[in-house]
Amino acid sequence: PEAGPPGTRVRITGSGFAPGDRVLYGSVATPMLGRGSGWVDVEVPRRASRDEYFVVRGRSGTGRSQRPFSLDVPPEIVSFSPSRGAPGTQVDIRGRNFREGDWVSLAGKRLPITRLEPKHIRVTIPIGSESGRLAIGRERYERATTGRFEVLNPPALTAITPTRGEPGTRVTLTGSNLADAEVYYGRLRIPVRARR
Repeated sequence: PEAGPPGTRVRITGSGFAPGDRVLYGSVATPMLGRGSGWVDVEVPRRASRDEYFVVRGRSGTGRSQRPFSLDVPPEIVSFSPSRGAPGTQVDIRGRNFREGDWVSLAGKRLPITRLEPKHIRVTIPIGSESGRLAIGRERYERATTGRFEVLNPPALTAITPTRGEPGTRVTLTGSNLADAEVYYGRLRIPVRARR
């Protein structure tokens, strides 16, 4: 193929090949995987980081591929900010090798991408997201960050028991995202007696 990730097996075809020829990817020697009449199989170096020409060197001279091999280097996240926020927060992801077709997920769910550049992706945290690791992927490749993004979901009440009573009545509030919530009665902040 004319494109692929590091480690791709490539067949170079041409003429004038000899058993003692060396094949280079740019200036790096490539492992020879096989040869035949008019062809040589090599592997793109696993540490390759950019597009390069294949060069064949031998006793009779040097030959170079007509165009460079298009290296598809996996995307990599270096940092992201902020590290926490409510649904609707824009998160800027910095890294390398981002391109069209890449995706970003949080806790296993894909996020909408609003900006995509080779070293910068911006995503939006949707309503209903859960805290977890950000990951970037391309086709079958996926890599997660070491740090976590904390989603600050607003508290939501589903029930109040009892619904009426005199001053001093103990009331149970049921809902979601109540772990660190403060409780107000009108504008007056009231103490939380117990939390589960």
